[in-house]
Amino acid sequence: MSDKSANGGAPASGQPAPMEQALAHLRAGRFDESREICETILASDPDNIDALYALGWVAFGRKDLKTALGCFQQVVKLNPRHARAHNNIGTVLMNFGDAAGAGRHLEAAVAADPNFTEAYNNLGAVRLAQNEPNAARTAFEKAAALAPNDPGTLNNLAAVKLRLGNVDEAIADFQKLVSLKPDFADAHNNLANALRRKGRIVEALAAIERGLEVSPKAPELLANMGVMQYETGDYVAALADYDRALEAAPSHRRAAFLRAFPLLALGRMGEGWAAYLNRPNVIKIEGRLHRTPFAADLGGTVIVLRSEGGANDDLEFLRFVPELVRRGAEVRIGAASAAAAVALTLDGVTGIAPEGPGGAPGVLEVALGDLPYLLGIETTADLPPPAPFRPDESRTDAIAARLNASGRGPFTGVTWQRLARGGATAVPLDGLAQALKGGGGTLIMLQRGAPSDMLGRLETGSGLPVADLSDMVDDMTGLLSLFTLLNRYVCIPGIGLSLRQAVGKPADIMVPAPVDYRFAGTGESSPWFPGCRLHRAALGPDWGPALGSLAAAPAADG
Repeated sequence: MSDKSANGGAPASGQPAPMEQALAHLRAGRFDESREICETILASDPDNIDALYALGWVAFGRKDLKTALGCFQQVVKLNPRHARAHNNIGTVLMNFGDAAGAGRHLEAAVAADPNFTEAYNNLGAVRLAQNEPNAARTAFEKAAALAPNDPGTLNNLAAVKLRLGNVDEAIADFQKLVSLKPDFADAHNNLANALRRKGRIVEALAAIERGLEVSPKAPELLANMGVMQYETGDYVAALADYDRALEAAPSHRRAAFLRAFPLLALGRMGEGWAAYLNRPNVIKIEGRLHRTPFAADLGGTVIVLRSEGGANDDLEFLRFVPELVRRGAEVRIGAASAAAAVALTLDGVTGIAPEGPGGAPGVLEVALGDLPYLLGIETTADLPPPAPFRPDESRTDAIAARLNASGRGPFTGVTWQRLARGGATAVPLDGLAQALKGGGGTLIMLQRGAPSDMLGRLETGSGLPVADLSDMVDDMTGLLSLFTLLNRYVCIPGIGLSLRQAVGKPADIMVPAPVDYRFAGTGESSPWFPGCRLHRAALGPDWGPALGSLAAAPAADG
């Protein structure tokens, strides 16, 4: 507990010195006895660093963080190079949410003691909290250099490598960690997450199973087992794993939410949409939301639809707006929705509602993702078609002129990559170009952020001219018009697909593996995307089957 001996060692009587007694009590958890001795020492020696430091630990042990902070601050005032006190101040400040202050004290701790492994680990955690993963990695690497076989340090370093996208390095580190400490359940869990990022689902499942052998009722491991089972298409097993997680921890909201996806994939939509209410991104606003099922007659009701942050999700859930209007509701779209401009083209959407802490009297605030539950969607047969957005005719004329100037029809729009949390999902461009070979007409590249060389690769591989209209990808109203004009659209699921469907047009969908609930099963169609052809990748991901299916499909939709 203390950096040096206190009170000059034991007296001639052979009894331990008072400070040693205080420390012995502290180590044994006898906080009252330790505090009493420290206060006696401080009464005659107010600047006794060891007594102040121990008193800080007494307060910390009692979870009195404010008193603990004061004691440790007195220590560093007396000794600015007291590394452990700086470390403890950093820990307390992180508990108070002051990451910047915590970082300053932890930097002081490692400056005072460059061999202080714990302080480097704490500093790395602070840098992660400040969204500085590169700085976190530096701190964890210094800790690992000091303690190369310390399980906590190795876990921290591997986890930050995973966050930075250095997945292969993270896998190697986690594998080293579980070989050093096979009973470290969290390490098996983290290894599984890293393997999953590489598409190595079978190995990931095995890693989770080893973790569960160590900790069979760990809710996070059970929930992640459910994720792995879901991604292999074993929806019944996934549901059972989520239920086991909830048996172990009934308040485990993540497991309660994740249950939605196998239920939806199994067609048990009533249960699935009820579970979907637990999604974490509505926690901050759920207190002001209407979350009980709607009446059949909504005449005189004003409903404000609140976005949950994702434009693609907003577009998907706007398909339920016509039913609100049919029941008599007046609908407004929240200003935060990236889809607000196109939502205004829906019949019955009367305006944009400002964002704020609370709605007007008599107005129901509703999260878009709650609509299927509120409207009583029980089966796939209850699913409405995609929302019928209306393109702006004047814009359509201008875009038609641009399209015709770009080449000769038929025109095939192409999107092959989707950026998402955790990385990108992409169809191999050269394979896609080959699959489109011989289709005739002009390819229209609509890929966000595509490097300049990709146009040439698409032209060379397909043997077709390519026009780059990717400058339109952030213009939803413009895309809406463009999708009425394209003869064909080949895409990975995303905003473009939602807009293509919104104008009543089909698409060739390149379905990644693993699939989400809208593509559950093995068929070539989905009730979520009427008229569309599905070209499915295999787990791996292996895009060969999808590209072969695309190459065999008709060259134009309309």
